[in-house]
Amino acid sequence: MWRQKPTYYAPDYRYNNRSQLLVTTHYDPLLDVLDDLFGKDSVWFTEKKEDGNTELFPLTDFKGLNKLSSIRKSYKNGQFGAVPEIYC
Repeated sequence: MWRQKPTYYAPDYRYNNRSQLLVTTHYDPLLDVLDDLFGKDSVWFTEKKEDGNTELFPLTDFKGLNKLSSIRKSYKNGQFGAVPEIYC
């Protein structure tokens, strides 16, 4: 389902400069198809701080993105902060 929804909506929003589409997800495989659906400037991360506040920051804050072989792998390795905490 995740492959169908963004491509269904994205063309209308991507090429109309008066529109926005906000998508939130925990599905990190979308980072593998970033350039196909959205630009790198469309990706933002959140990180919960110890005081309970949440920090929001864009992927484009990080240098060397074009040199990475996999943005998703770098994310999972904690290169961008906002490391997912998975509890089993």
